[in-house]
Amino acid sequence: MHYFALVQQYFEDAYVRREILQIVTPCLDKDASCEWIGEVRNAEDHYKERICRPVTCSNAGCSENVPLSTLAQHQEEECQFRDVVEMDPEEFRAHLGAAIVTHSLLLLPQQGGANGYRREATAAELSALRQSLTADEVHIARHEWALHSHYQMILNLKEDVEKLKGTMGKEDVSLSLHFSRTKLGEMVQPREKTETEMNLQCHSQLKGMTEMKAEDQDFSRVKEVDGSGERLERKVTGPGSHLRESDYRKENTEATAIAEIHSLLVKETHHQKANIKKEIQDATKKSDKRFKTIERKVGREEREKTVAQFHSQFEEKDHQMENLEREIQGAKKLFKEIGESVEGI
Repeated sequence: MHYFALVQQYFEDAYVRREILQIVTPCLDKDASCEWIGEVRNAEDHYKERICRPVTCSNAGCSENVPLSTLAQHQEEECQFRDVVEMDPEEFRAHLGAAIVTHSLLLLPQQGGANGYRREATAAELSALRQSLTADEVHIARHEWALHSHYQMILNLKEDVEKLKGTMGKEDVSLSLHFSRTKLGEMVQPREKTETEMNLQCHSQLKGMTEMKAEDQDFSRVKEVDGSGERLERKVTGPGSHLRESDYRKENTEATAIAEIHSLLVKETHHQKANIKKEIQDATKKSDKRFKTIERKVGREEREKTVAQFHSQFEEKDHQMENLEREIQGAKKLFKEIGESVEGI
C-alpha cells in the first residue's frame, strides 16, 4: 500500500495531509507480527526495509512468497527451482535425454539475466548441446583413429628398416667374422708352439707317473708272492724312501703346470670373444652408416627426379604457349591483310 498516493487522493488540503502524516501508527502488516510503531510518513520506508515482509522468490519457475529474512536460505537450499552448479554425470545424462527440464541445471553463458539468475534450459538448447557433444565425440574418435594409423605406419616402417638392415648387414658381418677369424689365427699361431711343447712335456710327465704306478703295482705283486713283508717294507721305507717323496713333489708340480695352462687358455678365449664382439659391433655401425647414406641418396634421387619432371612439364607448357603466340600472330596478320583488301575495294 502506498500511503502518499492515498493521502493525495482523499485529502487535498496540505494542512490536513500534514496532520495525517504525523499520526502515530503501528505496522500495518498484522500477519508478520511486527512490533514497529511510528508516524505515517515513515511507515512506507519501514515497509520497504523490514525483514519480515513477504517477498516472491526470484528463481525461474518459483512463485512462492517467503519472508525477506529467509529469502537467501530459501533460494539456495529449499527452493525446488534453485540453480544447480555441480551435478552427478548420470543425472546430467538423464536431464540431457529429457524433453522438458523443470529448472535450470546447466550454466550456459547466454542464460544470465540482469540479476545474474539463470532461466530454464529449453528443448532447443538441450538439442543443440547434445549435437555439439556428439560432434566433439566424433572429432575425438577421428583424431584417435588418425593417431593409431600413424603409429601403425611408423611400426611398419621400422620393420621394413630392420629387414633392410638385416639383408644389407649379412655381407658386412660375414666379412668381419672372416677377418676376425684370420686375425685370431695369426694371434694364436705363436702361442700354438709353446702350448704344443707344454702338452708334450705334460704327456711325458704323465707317462712317467703311469710308469711309477706300474712299479708300485709290481711292488705289491712281489709282496703278495714272496710273503716276506718285512723285507719289502724295509726296502720301501728304508734309505730309498726319499725317491717316493720326490715323485709326489713331481706330481704336484705337474698338476700346477696343467692348471696354469688351463687358466691361460681360458683367458685367451675370453679375450678373443671380446675382440670378435667388438668387431661385430663395429661392422653393425658401419652398416648403419651405409644404410643412412643409401637413404639420403635415394631421397636425393627422388627429389631430383621430381624436379626434373616439374621442369619438363614447365618446358612443355612454355612450348604450348609459344605455339599459341605464333597462332595469334598469324591470325593478326591475316586480319590485317583482310582489312587492307577491304579498304582497297
